[in-house]
Amino acid sequence: MLAVSSVCAQNSITALNIGGIDSGATIIKVELMQPLGSLPTGFTTDSPPRIVLDFPDTANELGKSIQHFAEGDLRSANIVQSAGRTRLVINLDRMLAYNTKIDGNSLSISLQGNAVVTDAGSTLHLAEAEQGEQKPILLAEAGKQAGAQIQAVPGKARKAAAQKAKPDAKIGEKPDARAIQAQREAEARAKAEQEAKAEQEARLRAEAAARKQAEAEASEKPLRDADALLKNGKPAEAYALLEPLEFDRSGEVRFDYLLGISALDSGKADKATLAFERVLAVDPNFAGARLDMARAYYQLGDLQRAETEFNEVMKQNPPAAARAVIQKYLDAIIAFEQAKQTRISGYVEGIVGHDSNIASSSTQIFTFAPNSPWSGLFPGNQLQPGAKLTGVYEGVNAGGEISHSLNTSWGVYGGADLRQHGNMTQTAYDSVSLDGRVGVMYAGERDTYKLSLTGGQAYTANTMRRDSIGLSAEWQHVFSPANQMSAFAQYGESRATGFPPTSPTTDARIEGNTDQIIAGGGWVHIFPDSKNALFGSAYFGKELDVAPVISAGLPNGGRTDGKKRFEGFRVGGQVGMTDQSEGVASVGWQKADYGNLNNLIMARRSETTADLSLGVNWHFDKLWTIKPQIAISKKTSNLAIYSSDRTDVSLTIRRDFK
Repeated sequence: MLAVSSVCAQNSITALNIGGIDSGATIIKVELMQPLGSLPTGFTTDSPPRIVLDFPDTANELGKSIQHFAEGDLRSANIVQSAGRTRLVINLDRMLAYNTKIDGNSLSISLQGNAVVTDAGSTLHLAEAEQGEQKPILLAEAGKQAGAQIQAVPGKARKAAAQKAKPDAKIGEKPDARAIQAQREAEARAKAEQEAKAEQEARLRAEAAARKQAEAEASEKPLRDADALLKNGKPAEAYALLEPLEFDRSGEVRFDYLLGISALDSGKADKATLAFERVLAVDPNFAGARLDMARAYYQLGDLQRAETEFNEVMKQNPPAAARAVIQKYLDAIIAFEQAKQTRISGYVEGIVGHDSNIASSSTQIFTFAPNSPWSGLFPGNQLQPGAKLTGVYEGVNAGGEISHSLNTSWGVYGGADLRQHGNMTQTAYDSVSLDGRVGVMYAGERDTYKLSLTGGQAYTANTMRRDSIGLSAEWQHVFSPANQMSAFAQYGESRATGFPPTSPTTDARIEGNTDQIIAGGGWVHIFPDSKNALFGSAYFGKELDVAPVISAGLPNGGRTDGKKRFEGFRVGGQVGMTDQSEGVASVGWQKADYGNLNNLIMARRSETTADLSLGVNWHFDKLWTIKPQIAISKKTSNLAIYSSDRTDVSLTIRRDFK
């Protein structure tokens, strides 16, 4: 089932809230798992007005990539995660000055409502302040002050030159030629300085314009190339071109729209919805993005949200051609909703594999207890281990389920599974089983309840049959899209027949007639990318031996070791490897203790079983899956004849029907 970027990050953002209004300033509180070591670096843009902060080694644990606000000039925030870092983009109605401050596990961002950037060409920067606080400085003001100083220099030069050229003559005397020449030279120098300054400023403006043009060209080129690829029917190539730029350019309407279209048309509808959400956060009236958002929800099977978005586009009075397309989608949704009241699904799969211990035989030498009634009857007071039976096997499994919704909450269902397992050489261990179930289900907003009646038959080598019937109950609770828990309880009865039916050594009823009760619970966590997951469950139970009296050795019936109490757990996970495959692993453990004294060891039998399973699911088609798998198990018992180890390697190909 999901390596995940949040596992590698040292910190994570857990909440994003409005902390209140203080003296005209809006406070944004960013809650983190751990305190920040330093203030995040950032920058601002004027068009559109945004504040951007980067959090290195930090994951996004909010469960969403956008959050809307309605406080003053604050509109929304985009939270974009890439690898081990997260970027917070704060979208504003107008540019505001801001302060940032670390407060324990929080970062406070104070938006100054009165400090607005009015110079269209200016950008807001932050300077380091004492005690971890930053204060805003408007570069436009700094530029004006610098310009005033530059303008003052030529004026001083002219005044100094004039003072130097001023003749020391009495009233009525004419200035001499040297004074006039000095004044002219001073004026010439001042003029030359002004011309040089004007030329330098013109050159700097031209260089800045050229840089801006080059940056605009570099920024526009991938968008032009992606647009061309989309028009040529190559959405996957367009997505591969844009996806590496998402972290730095998310929030740009045109970029996000092209990214969303390329993701949608290349089969990544989940990625497309994230891009379209960012587009609509900036421009809620972008009808094209809303229409494509509806298409994405439709592809994901979220028909309720798809219908809502389609109807929103209809309200914007789109062109006739677009209305016709939207109506087809709405008609399809209505038809699907009517059809989904009754749903049918099924599967068929074929398996080939190799089993290292078909009969679960022990490889240990068994020694009788000194006080056992069997002691001294065998050479060395021991039993030698039997030979392991290994071999290749094949199997065919098939099943199906039908469910019907009675209303929005109640439903009924039924299903069956047929399993066949055949060994190439050890045919005495071939098996066939058929299991069925019927039940009723109630689904609320966050809770689902199921009650099922189960039954089945299992055959081993045509010499033993086991019939079973049972009742199971299950409760599932969804805490969030990422976390859900379950609890279950089961009661089952098994009754067996074998050949010959009255022999104490072969009568299947001795071990096969049982009543079993199990209860337990589980948890599933799905990571934000929806491809990685962790799961776990724990259980306990009791198995009663209820065979009738068959021989004098068992005067009370049942089996030699009596009733069994057991408990265990299983943990595992899924990791997305590619868009078409995921790795699956699980580990299980169980301990069992029996109630009767076993006269072979003159003690009560006790055993533990551990197993490990590793596999890969490759979905080479929407409905086809190939799964290679290896399963290793080991049982350890104080009664050595029940100790065993086993390795099973298999390859399964499965076809689903939906």
